[in-house]
Amino acid sequence: MEKSELNFGDTELAFDAKSDKELRRTYWLFRLMEPFSNNSFATVGAFAAKILITLRLRLPLRIMFNHFCGGRTIEECRMTISKLAEARVKTTLDYCIESLENESELDDTSSEIIRNVQEAANDSRIPFCVFKVTSLGRSALLQKVSAKLPLLEQEEAEYRRVKERIDAICKSAFDSGVRVLIDAEESWLQNAIDDLASRMMETYNKEKAVVFNTFQMYRKDKADSLRQSYEQAEAASYFLGVKLVRGAYLEGERKRAAKMGYPSPVHETKADTDKSYDWALDFCIEKRDKIALYIGTHNYTSVQLLVNLLEKEGIPGDTSSVYFSQLFGMGDNITFALAREGYNVAKFVPYGKLEMALPYLLRRARENSAVRGEVGRELKLIVKEMARRRETKNNGSKVL
Repeated sequence: MEKSELNFGDTELAFDAKSDKELRRTYWLFRLMEPFSNNSFATVGAFAAKILITLRLRLPLRIMFNHFCGGRTIEECRMTISKLAEARVKTTLDYCIESLENESELDDTSSEIIRNVQEAANDSRIPFCVFKVTSLGRSALLQKVSAKLPLLEQEEAEYRRVKERIDAICKSAFDSGVRVLIDAEESWLQNAIDDLASRMMETYNKEKAVVFNTFQMYRKDKADSLRQSYEQAEAASYFLGVKLVRGAYLEGERKRAAKMGYPSPVHETKADTDKSYDWALDFCIEKRDKIALYIGTHNYTSVQLLVNLLEKEGIPGDTSSVYFSQLFGMGDNITFALAREGYNVAKFVPYGKLEMALPYLLRRARENSAVRGEVGRELKLIVKEMARRRETKNNGSKVL
């Protein structure tokens, strides 16, 4: 018997862990964010954040940081992980750093990501860790590799170090029984990232999916890329780990394509992206014998579609091969509705120093249209819950 559709409007469930004071604070945070949720204001917001950090005016930024980040360190994230686990929600731990250049910083980041893996190995509430390849190698180097340009001798040595860092992380995950997500980035870097991810999957995914590659379905070529990745996994006898997202670099992709005079690699309309994303969900469930799936989305239709596909195929919601995920601090109405119905959810929890994490979050808000739309939707849900609580209190007073 099929379950009824998920109730994404249950604000009592979504905000159950928040006191009235915390809910009001969240309301004002999203009200302040609302003007910055369009393209022009978001750019100003990123610049303003840098100024506030420079001037050490940290209070408004700290409020935002506390809402969207688990803490500054792994240790500080443990309380967040515990609170999520109380509602049967697990954690994807994300050391939110990227676009590094210095070799010592790249080595330090590799060590921190391995610390994530070790933390997860000792905590079943953290089934996934995640990293960006630009936190382990220079963007310019990855761009050159992606374009298949010849590398200088010192660049060859540098790229070997990038591969060694990634292999060390994936081996640690394999040895520890932890799954690791390799994030997608801009299209001009992605060929190198895809190649590295495929090599790691071929090495470590022989028995099950340990390493996951990310497919940004707003790209016109990603449906074919997903098919080819599956065929490659089949031919080489390994499991394909798939993280599905819509994409986080929309404006940057279009601007670069226009400036350099090549066709935009991303779909022209949101409807085309949605169609591609939902096709990928169907494909991954159809090929579930060799694919493990992790979907990162705040889109109600796609979440419900995957729920329906699982029910249609008789796949239990808590199967270890399918996970849902939303960003920490947003989409709790989706997260907790899924968890209540017994589906696997792993909230995406970033952490790091204030100076490092806030530019990361502002970039996501600026470049990810799904997050921008979520600001207004979150506000409506918060307002609805505040009204529900007022009505409940008033009704209680009348009874008395």
